[in-house]
Amino acid sequence: GRATIAIAELKAGGSTARGNLRSDPGGFTGTLAISGELIGELAFAPAGEAQRIDAHLRANGARFPGAFAVRSGRLDGTIILAEERTTVNGVVDARGFEASGISLARLTANARLVNGSGQVRAAIAGRRGAAFDFTTLANVTPDSIRLTGRGQIERRPLVLRQPAVLTRSGDGWDLAPTSFSFAGGTGTLAGRSGSRPELHAQLRSMPLQILDIAWPGLGLAGSATGRVDYAWKGNRSGRADLKIRGLSRAGLVLA
Repeated sequence: GRATIAIAELKAGGSTARGNLRSDPGGFTGTLAISGELIGELAFAPAGEAQRIDAHLRANGARFPGAFAVRSGRLDGTIILAEERTTVNGVVDARGFEASGISLARLTANARLVNGSGQVRAAIAGRRGAAFDFTTLANVTPDSIRLTGRGQIERRPLVLRQPAVLTRSGDGWDLAPTSFSFAGGTGTLAGRSGSRPELHAQLRSMPLQILDIAWPGLGLAGSATGRVDYAWKGNRSGRADLKIRGLSRAGLVLA
């Protein structure tokens, strides 16, 4: 016969779920009310031979140590668990989002994924040394990400002139050579993340203001042409061959 599971308290990630789930042919039926770091509900219902879960969650000052924090936000989505097939559709709208050292004033995204593959559309905005915003479309698989997009840094245009392709490699990701432009300058960027990061950049008339994103408060003006190579090999090592014009910072000017 059909059984009902009464969940008095299920704690995970600073949130608590309570409710009843009834065992029906094909899956569970019922609703779990969520409180704590996240507030909302998870609604369960069979969908043919699959299990459907509709999520409607809100965050208000939520912090998940080691994962992310968000000042306010909302997630609405659907997960369908079928035999050897997991489908995820969702929309996220967040303010004051922080994760892995990245801080965003605004994040909106929608995704449709099947077994970890599909498309994600996202728009981000924030300030890290300079105000920035960026809109992107990502085609993802469990082992690769292909990004296209454009945006602005201090209202100056930043464009990916070709897709940025990231491929999973060991404990990190490899970035294939990617061409981009910013405020009249052009460049090509490649490298990898992980325990042995690398960075390779070829620049032409690239405004130095772009460095404020990586090093807030650097405040350099001018432009650079040349090549930068950096690699971590137990000790930091790198090489730069740059020609810089109009370098200035805090009143210091070099021709």
